[in-house]
Amino acid sequence: MREIDVSEVTKAVKEMSISVCYELSEDTEKCIRDAAEKEDSPLGKKVLDSLMENLEIARKDRIPI
Repeated sequence: MREIDVSEVTKAVKEMSISVCYELSEDTEKCIRDAAEKEDSPLGKKVLDSLMENLEIARKDRIPI
């Protein structure tokens, strides 16, 4: 059986936890982008566009979504 140092696991979990606060998965972001393009309602489109803008800010400035 392979042994793994607990500090390596702790570090990996920490990095992944922080990453999900700043970035969505590519497929989730693509779904939001596609929905914004297909949305007919002006208010719905505005909400989805704001969400996409917030995602970009979170990624760029490293602040939680």
